[in-house]
Amino acid sequence: MAIMSIQHIERPPAEAAVKEKAGRLARSIAEEQKSRLAKQMGMLAAALAQTAGQLAEQEDGKRVSGYLRSIAGKMEQASVYLRNSGLEDLLEAARRQIRSRPALVIGGALITGYIVARLSSGARRP
Repeated sequence: MAIMSIQHIERPPAEAAVKEKAGRLARSIAEEQKSRLAKQMGMLAAALAQTAGQLAEQEDGKRVSGYLRSIAGKMEQASVYLRNSGLEDLLEAARRQIRSRPALVIGGALITGYIVARLSSGARRP
């Protein structure tokens, strides 16, 4: 009696088809969300640039105006990058960032988690 390891057993064709279909659906949803995020970031960048222009006309708003223009420019760059990059490119860029700056990534994740927790707990209060 030959003993076969589980690794050598082939999956039934139906299971492989379901897995492939689920992968295509996940990629499609991720592409849609990526496009939506890029569009929203572009709109936010435009709104920030407009606000910066209005603040620049005020004497006490000139300094803040410069910061807003800088933020708007970076957001527009990120929006264009998202629009022009494929999912695999984005995943690889994320992997590179995680490898090169793990402490920064972990810190960012902790801060994001804290903010989400604060926002969600505030929404539950009457």
